[in-house]
Amino acid sequence: MLKYLPLFLLLALCTGAAAQDSLKTIVGHITDRDGHSIEYVAVGIPGRNIGTVSDSEGIFSLELPDTTDADLVFFHVSYKEKSIPSAEIIAADGPVTVILEENRLAAAVVTPGKKKDRRLVGRGARVPGGVATMEPSSTGMEIGSVIEVRKEFTVRKISFEVLRNALPGCVLGVNIYRMEGSPATFDNVLTKPIYCNIPVSEEKNKCQIEPEETVILSPGKYFIALALVDCDRDLQEKWKDKPSWGKDERIDNSMTSIDFPLYLKSGYKRSKAMQDFESIPIGTGLTVEGTENQP
Repeated sequence: MLKYLPLFLLLALCTGAAAQDSLKTIVGHITDRDGHSIEYVAVGIPGRNIGTVSDSEGIFSLELPDTTDADLVFFHVSYKEKSIPSAEIIAADGPVTVILEENRLAAAVVTPGKKKDRRLVGRGARVPGGVATMEPSSTGMEIGSVIEVRKEFTVRKISFEVLRNALPGCVLGVNIYRMEGSPATFDNVLTKPIYCNIPVSEEKNKCQIEPEETVILSPGKYFIALALVDCDRDLQEKWKDKPSWGKDERIDNSMTSIDFPLYLKSGYKRSKAMQDFESIPIGTGLTVEGTENQP
């Protein structure tokens, strides 16, 4: 008998606000300076439990308390972080357009010398028959491991396994952050996003990704994470009403998820939009392989 541990219980992206606040629905379009849409931008108010992710066309929708004085922050691997006062967004007449500036980082330079093949992040101990699930409500959350790099490491391959997928339009993303300070700050290592389109299937699907760019990790602490960045938008809207579902509706939708093998491995979950960071005792089997510099 399969043992299901729903990650959505740990990872649910809540976009609600305090009940006493009057809410305004904000709709916007995120582009670069040339007017090209930017997909899968995390949008949120850090520390306020308010956040979402733009769709593949750069469109986002978010409910904001009309009394908030906090900044709405926009995050994307390839672009500079941008903050806009929520009051300015709320006061806008109609949909807003947000323009992000490209994040130009220096090209990585590989240090010459002897290299050794190595697996940087392992899966952990497999729970026999265990299954971890992500539902549409998990969109925008990252789950992964914090690892210590002791010698310069070049990432060659990132792998994970999907047991089944019942989410149409499912897109998973991988990100790597360098962690600094306490409380931790997260600095993007990648300059190009890593996405993997997962087809609807009852069959196992092993995903192996080779980054398009040269990814070099210098000694330090890193957070390497897997996230559900998109799925069918109608499903996402439907899942917003989940708290009001009856028993029959919960049963009918119980298998609408993407499932991973469950591993016991100390890890973390993080909302990029809301900047939350919590430890969790499970993982989805994400592995990172590459070469390590030798003295």
